Parts: sequence; C-alpha cells; structure tokens
Amino acid sequence: AGMIMWQKAKRAVSDQTAAAIAAAAERHDAQPVGVFVDEDAATITQRCRAAGIAIAQLHGDGSRGCLNDIPTDLQVRARLAVMMSAYIGVAVHDGMDRKH
Repeated sequence: AGMIMWQKAKRAVSDQTAAAIAAAAERHDAQPVGVFVDEDAATITQRCRAAGIAIAQLHGDGSRGCLNDIPTDLQVRARLAVMMSAYIGVAVHDGMDRKH
C-alpha cells in the first residue's frame, strides 16, 4: 500500500492519514510504503516513523543521494532511470547497498 508522502504532490497524505492507511494495510497483510521525491534523510525518516511505515520508496536524485543517511532499520526502495544506447528503460532496485 503506497502512500505519497511528498507534500508537493496533489495526492499527498498527512502523517496522520498515512498512519491510518498503514494500520489498515498491515491488518490485511499488506506492506505500507511511503513514497518520497527529492526529500532529505531526516524528513524521510521522521515522516515514516510518525506514520509507522517501515519502507520508503525514493524517487529523484535528492532522495537517492541521501541513501547512506537513512537509518538501516528503514527499508529503502529506489527507482533508478537507466539509459542504454537509444533505449531508455526503468529499473527498480530493492534493498540498495548502503554503507553502514
């Protein structure tokens, strides 16, 4: 159950709404995921903790750039754009290597 936590998005949810969605998701054996775009590590960590979310999905260079500053108990999924020759694809990498 992914929730847009990036406050600039039209469909962004508050920490309180995210907490309610996360609790409902877990009652139905779904994993709640907070979705962030170009946020810093402190914001990602604080908002996930406030909402009871253990997985953060990162988009944008800013969010991926702070990967090593996110506590290791918070799972991270990052969306990476991949360009090869004339082909542009998208790859998703779960559990990115972090230096901790």
